[in-house]
Amino acid sequence: VLKNFIDAETVKSLRNELEKQTALATEHITDEIKQNYEHHRYYVGPEVDGKSINIGSPYDARVQISYRKEELAPDCIKALFNHERLNHIVGDYTGGLTKPQDVMMEKISPPLMFRDNDWWHIDNLADHFKAQLILNDMDINDGPFKFIKGTHKNFSAKQKARYHKMYALQGIKTQESNHFEDEFTTPELCTEFVANAGDIALFDPKLHHSWRYPYDNGERNNIFIYYIIICEATSKIH
Repeated sequence: VLKNFIDAETVKSLRNELEKQTALATEHITDEIKQNYEHHRYYVGPEVDGKSINIGSPYDARVQISYRKEELAPDCIKALFNHERLNHIVGDYTGGLTKPQDVMMEKISPPLMFRDNDWWHIDNLADHFKAQLILNDMDINDGPFKFIKGTHKNFSAKQKARYHKMYALQGIKTQESNHFEDEFTTPELCTEFVANAGDIALFDPKLHHSWRYPYDNGERNNIFIYYIIICEATSKIH
């Protein structure tokens, strides 16, 4: 965790861009898209002006806007693609990777229908590394990221078998198919990332992680920065 990593002025610019893009995103989720994805967590929208759009179902009240083409991103997002200090830190941890391939803005609000908070999962076995930038000062009701320290390395045979079963099919939708039972991990040892605006968390996607829904009008505004790499179980991230 890197505290106060991004300055207040930059955070304000990014937060304003997130609010703007969130308002525009709903215009692209048609009734046909809602019907096609009614049993999914996300309504998957079209790619518009270089960004892809996901909007959550009533069970998952979030909006995600992803930029995979730097040249089509707003200036404040372009700056994250080219953030020299962050890219240097990630490059040092990962052994050379120095630029992200995807920057995703995300707003998470209380859903209309709540479900289990502890959907423990990994994102993937060995293809990317993540940075999470927080855009609002949080408390426990703002839907913090949850993780279990050290679970990204030294896998047991049971864990390896389960992970490979999760990813046996090409094109699997990780948000729908990669959750495992509490007894598969140690949720009692979890840490909740209750952060402040400008804080960044860096993590290996093999880390066991989950989230807490926002409650009592809480809200999480954040940006995920994705670095596509081949991670090793001996990663230096702890």
